[in-house]
Amino acid sequence: MPRNRDSGPKEPNLELPSFGFRRRRKTVPEPQAQEQEAEVEAEPDDAGPAGNVAPPASRERTGPSPLARVPGSYAAVGAGLVCGLIGIVLSIGSLRGCEAVRGVGTCGGIGLFALLAILVVEIFIGAAILKGCSVEDSFSTSFLGVGVAAVVIVLFLLSYLDSWWMLVAVPLVTAAAYLFSWWVTTRFVDVRDDDRHR
Repeated sequence: MPRNRDSGPKEPNLELPSFGFRRRRKTVPEPQAQEQEAEVEAEPDDAGPAGNVAPPASRERTGPSPLARVPGSYAAVGAGLVCGLIGIVLSIGSLRGCEAVRGVGTCGGIGLFALLAILVVEIFIGAAILKGCSVEDSFSTSFLGVGVAAVVIVLFLLSYLDSWWMLVAVPLVTAAAYLFSWWVTTRFVDVRDDDRHR
């Protein structure tokens, strides 16, 4: 009789039972789905903190300020006129306040502190105007301009502060002082740049 092949000893099966749970095959995404996922990943760059896409208007870059195109000399004259007008108005106001409180047309020792406060206000306002016009060394220019104007006013115009024409004279003097200060500062900056390039 022919020998049965299955009659021999069987080797043990080491494969674990699956219990009906089969591992699902990983599906390969289609090319169109991959392109959509790439577009979704690129969108968060334009999204805001809340995930909302920023409107197109917010992406537009604002151009330079119109004041940046003003020449430095014109900016210095304009800053001087504004600071001179502010200074004379504050000075007359402080004198009127001292006269109302003390009954005298002078402020005494307080007048020195009032004058220093007015000069500080003028310096910062002038520096802000010059900086808005893109003038280099705006604070130095304003500081020197206010200082020169203060010296001229104290030496020649202090006794005429109550006159109405001081509303015109003081701004003109301050504008001239600012123009001179801008000229000096510009020359100093040019010389300093030339020394650096050597």
